[in-house]
Amino acid sequence: MKRGLISTLKSILILLIISPLLMGLLLVGFSSSREQLLFIISISLFFAIPYILVTMVLTRFIKIRVVKPLEELTQVSNEILSGNLDFPINYDRNDEIGRFATHFEKMRLSLKKNKAEQMVFEQKRRQFITNITHDLKTPLASISGYVEGLGDGMAVDEEDFQKYLKVIDKKVKELDTLIGQLKVFNESEGDQLPTKGEVLYAKDLLEDLYETCGVDVALQGIPCVLINEIENDCRIKVDKDHMQRVVSNLVNNATRYAMNTFEMKGWNNHQTIYISVANDGHHLQPEELSKLFDRYYSGEYRNGNPKGHLGIGLSISKNLVHLMQGEIKASINKNRFIITIELPIYDEGI
Repeated sequence: MKRGLISTLKSILILLIISPLLMGLLLVGFSSSREQLLFIISISLFFAIPYILVTMVLTRFIKIRVVKPLEELTQVSNEILSGNLDFPINYDRNDEIGRFATHFEKMRLSLKKNKAEQMVFEQKRRQFITNITHDLKTPLASISGYVEGLGDGMAVDEEDFQKYLKVIDKKVKELDTLIGQLKVFNESEGDQLPTKGEVLYAKDLLEDLYETCGVDVALQGIPCVLINEIENDCRIKVDKDHMQRVVSNLVNNATRYAMNTFEMKGWNNHQTIYISVANDGHHLQPEELSKLFDRYYSGEYRNGNPKGHLGIGLSISKNLVHLMQGEIKASINKNRFIITIELPIYDEGI
């Protein structure tokens, strides 16, 4: 573009320079004296010089105001084609090219924003799939353990046998829910895990959660106890499937270290429901508490991580609790490590 336009202007300039000279030379043949020839040449130059100056100024103007901006737009478009969206257009004149450059810059910024949003979405999608994969292991391991135990005569009577079958059924439903969440998230256009709010009596919910996880803990030979001090009329609005995932992760984390103590406890004040999971046998230092919910953090790395702990269970639990408008905290009390979930009491008037 530049070469064609400038070449054309140069050709015009050369033509304007030589045309009066050619005219003078043609008239020489018809001139009878030196004075007449000089007069003709002077007249030709008188008209040619302004044309030459105007052409030079016009060439300079077009080069600065047209050619250079178009070159810059071409360079930016090439950068965009190569995937580089960090190449701004610097042209602030209020003319036709300026307005075109402004729209081109808006397009670049829009593409850059969309690319950033897509990267965030893909990162969340990968994280979600990692979370689901992690959480699928817990019920699968439990089902395998129960089936093996029943085959070895773990159930002492028919009541015991039915109890374990009931737990296995819950674990299968938990697996089905996780797979369903993976399918819904994969098909959705959003970047958040679907959450369904369900109003439940908190005391009954805690009993139901303990019914499953308490058996898991007991099968590992760890003494377990439930202290349910939640008032009967207290209700919370939560996703029951999310709560099951949270508690499963907390129990899985607790039984990794527990030796003689596993305790689930629930209580409330006038605004909040508290559910805690406590265990002994931990090796945590107080300064580590602020890092426990960080993704991939594990205190076991100090000792080479012999148990292969990935360090994402507590991070998953934190995200799920936040989706339900709650908080989750860690503390150490003497030799006990405690995770406490805080959920707001449901109020129909709010």
